[in-house]
Amino acid sequence: RDVREVFAPLTVLAEHIVVTGASYAGQEPRELAAELEKDFEGVEVIEEPGKAFSKEKERLGDDEILVLTGSAYMIDQALNPNRYIRHLNATFGRRAAPGG
Repeated sequence: RDVREVFAPLTVLAEHIVVTGASYAGQEPRELAAELEKDFEGVEVIEEPGKAFSKEKERLGDDEILVLTGSAYMIDQALNPNRYIRHLNATFGRRAAPGG
């Protein structure tokens, strides 16, 4: 997908954008950030989703909204406090035999 097209509705509303990664089938965060910076100044990259979420949650003001968007893998890694379950979720499809 074209990251600039996908994020276009958010870039007109956002005050701050952080790009992070996912351990499974994710795109390179620095490449995504470079593309987004064509439309939005000052995109930040924080490689680890949990750290990105924690940092932005702390930075958030009372009247601000934090939006997480991306793959289910990335959102799980950002929100799930259980390291073991995050690992299982990120590797689930890779263990299954082809065709079932």
